[in-house]
Amino acid sequence: MEAWEKRYLHEKAKRDAYYKTMGWEIPKNEKYGTLTTYEIRIWSSDFWKHFIGHDSLDFRRCCCNKP
Repeated sequence: MEAWEKRYLHEKAKRDAYYKTMGWEIPKNEKYGTLTTYEIRIWSSDFWKHFIGHDSLDFRRCCCNKP
């Protein structure tokens, strides 16, 4: 998997987990395109149960970015 693809999937997972936490419908996106999102302003402990396969919001430090 290319580095840009890993980052894209990380950001998408972060967005989707936030939307699930807020009870919002997750926007539909093309496979690899611009993500439709809103600025994340409120965090909840429920967020982490939806952010599966990740251990950091920062892609550079996240376990999904390890070789």
